[in-house]
Amino acid sequence: MRWSTASRSYDVVISLGSNCQPAYQLRRLKLRLATYPFDWFYFSNTAEVTKVLQTEFAEFMRLENLEPGRPSRVTTLVRDSRTTCWSYHDFPLPTEPGQDPLYGYPEFRAKLDRRIDRFLRTARSGRRILFIRNLVRREEALPLKQALDALTAPRGCSLLIVNYHEEATGVQEEEWNLDGVYAVKLAKGTQWYGDSAAWNMLMKHVRLTGR
Repeated sequence: MRWSTASRSYDVVISLGSNCQPAYQLRRLKLRLATYPFDWFYFSNTAEVTKVLQTEFAEFMRLENLEPGRPSRVTTLVRDSRTTCWSYHDFPLPTEPGQDPLYGYPEFRAKLDRRIDRFLRTARSGRRILFIRNLVRREEALPLKQALDALTAPRGCSLLIVNYHEEATGVQEEEWNLDGVYAVKLAKGTQWYGDSAAWNMLMKHVRLTGR
């Protein structure tokens, strides 16, 4: 299916990662009205994202699976060994010698649980939902879409895949011949948040119902 033929009216648009770029661009374009669990993680393994959806987040970012990594300027990078998801923003640096790098986990868990609950309630609400994820191979798209359809049954949903090409300008559509799946290539941009002009073009006709 081609993005140019897709419905452009949705009740909700939700980022599935794989990094912060989709959530940032949706917020900038005023298409993101709430925060969902994948918005600000680096979670590049699409097969693991699919498993997380299939299990309704049962093992996602559990304390016993978290591995502290190197510190950044203001946070400790933390990896979920079970799913390969990375948190870059959620765990403040220790404030005293010998303090556990995961000391902020209770607050993190409470915030994540709220987002998971919001995600699952929204998925089951019967609303028209567009999910967006970047950096997905064609063979990964169908299992991901099937997991999303199971969560959003009986209505189902739409899935927009955003990949990149160094020489791409604007939006280049691809035809993956998967029902409800739209695939495009955008200019990659030079910053983590991507090419805003390309995102403007990609989403220029998308509207949230009731706005």
